[in-house]
Amino acid sequence: MTGGASLAAIRLLAADPARGGATTTVPGDPEEAPTLLAGAVDLVVEAASPSADELREALRALIGAESAFRFELYERATRAEALERAARMREREIAMTEGWLVPRLEREIVRYEARLEALERALGEER
Repeated sequence: MTGGASLAAIRLLAADPARGGATTTVPGDPEEAPTLLAGAVDLVVEAASPSADELREALRALIGAESAFRFELYERATRAEALERAARMREREIAMTEGWLVPRLEREIVRYEARLEALERALGEER
């Protein structure tokens, strides 16, 4: 049933000849009730569903926003990759510092302390 036909069927079937107007009661003939119900459901569905123009407008807005969403996803992925790369480089830097640089500096400190002691002894002997 289309909207116009269902509305006409509802108006025809819902007319109460005794009162001269519309009624909210179920028609007396049991065969008329399904037709009336189908028309009412059709009207509710038509009223609830958006028109084709509204759907086209929503689709245009969605397509327009798609590029912005794609760009945002690309930017987030790029930032995540950069953060991951920076974290890996920082991890390597820490490993190199702890495994190579700190022991080397400790050895050099021991050597310089030995030199300082030797210089202090040499200066003490001259006085």
